Amino acid sequence: MAGLVLLLGAGPRPAAAQALPPTWVADRTAAGSLYVPHPPGWVVQERNAGAFIVYRPGTGPVAEALVYVRPQRFGAGRNAVDVLGLLPREEADLFPGARVLRGDAVPPPRTGVQGEFTFTLQGRAFRGVAVVLHTGATGALYVMSASAAAWPQQALTMAQILSAFRYLSPEGAAGASPAAAVSAMQPWRDPNEGAFTLPVPRGWQVRGGMMRPNPIEYRPEVVLVSPDGGIQLRLGDGTLELFAVPYELPGGYALPPGTRPSSFGGSFSPYLPGARFLTDIYLPRRFGGARLLHVQALPELAAHSYRLTFLPPGVQGRADAGEVFFEAPPYRGWFSAVTFLYAAGGGLTGGQSWEVKDLIGCLALPGQEATARAVLAAMVRGFRMDPNWQMRQLQMDGHKAALVNQYNAQLGEIYSQTIAQRSIGQERAQAPLVGAARGEIEVTNAQTGQRMRVPLAGASQDYYQANNTGEVFTAGQPLPPFDFTQLVIGQPR
Repeated sequence: MAGLVLLLGAGPRPAAAQALPPTWVADRTAAGSLYVPHPPGWVVQERNAGAFIVYRPGTGPVAEALVYVRPQRFGAGRNAVDVLGLLPREEADLFPGARVLRGDAVPPPRTGVQGEFTFTLQGRAFRGVAVVLHTGATGALYVMSASAAAWPQQALTMAQILSAFRYLSPEGAAGASPAAAVSAMQPWRDPNEGAFTLPVPRGWQVRGGMMRPNPIEYRPEVVLVSPDGGIQLRLGDGTLELFAVPYELPGGYALPPGTRPSSFGGSFSPYLPGARFLTDIYLPRRFGGARLLHVQALPELAAHSYRLTFLPPGVQGRADAGEVFFEAPPYRGWFSAVTFLYAAGGGLTGGQSWEVKDLIGCLALPGQEATARAVLAAMVRGFRMDPNWQMRQLQMDGHKAALVNQYNAQLGEIYSQTIAQRSIGQERAQAPLVGAARGEIEVTNAQTGQRMRVPLAGASQDYYQANNTGEVFTAGQPLPPFDFTQLVIGQPR
């Protein structure tokens, strides 16, 4: 039962955290105040005062498994223990002749009671679990029951239904227009650096600000969640960094995608236009298991982004934009991204990098998509950079340029070492094994010319020297990242 209480967590959760099977469907009640995801074939029925049942039909007139929720009010004459004890009488139409076997306090930090019960219906044995949670004078009764034979297969499904259902906000229940939601927006200022402002709806959860994923880059990020969790909006992503396009070195070698060449951030990755970035990288990372509905390029948006991008002399560019519609049950989602490719020296190999210039998106429960799009559009239209912050950032650009030069120097050193190591590796097979009989071997640092004798490392013929300490390592020992040189066995020719 403790697991059931944990699944009854209150408050909005991201779609990725719902972990619902992609085949599930969702019902929104006729009154518009309730949203219930469930497996295909289950039936949702509303009852009085906000109560509802969700059941899996059996082979006869009796449901095989059933979930029941009923809001509660507490006072001097009624508490959580009373609700559990009165279940056999107050819910006799659903659980006739029920017998409560035990009752215990729920584990903290929640407050309430929980109990198990049994009953018999048309000669079949049924079992159930009831939990009564309360906060002050309000709370709810949560029940799941099934035949004794079906319980092992249906218990997790029933708990997931109880975890995923939502009472929608009054605005959502009344079908508030997108215009009404936009009219209730107020300014929000970046709490990290005061870099920007934008409008957000009153009462929504907001997090984000100007983010710095590494010492060189900075990116705005804002994430909003509506009070009922039915809408989630994103503007930007502060974790995204600049990508370097891998290129081939002499000898046919290239660092693999995902390699992080420097402490200043960034990684190697082939260029991906906007839509492919979303489908190949972003959506799988953020919403694993999402089902794509439609993918489309946005050439007009790409052309607009290109016109607004400043390119230094000698640098060419290319912009690509796209959008993706997808399902991440119980939500539907839409994301758009603009990627920009920079090619130094007229696009010569080895001078290309790219970034995600713009990324926006929304998740919404059925019936709330129009409001989600309207609020997101108002956020984008109202986004403003702070001019004072921009002036301060310009003053920092000189320091940033120095960091970029240091980054490029580190990257060049890595590639030069890689080329040298491949050349050394080709010559190594011709070198004699000097001193092997004495348990020693002669090695040479081809970059410094230093020759030395080191203990023979068994079957290994791979030896490395740390550039900063001069210590020699074999292939079986941990190596310092990048800061080492592979040694030549014998003398280089």
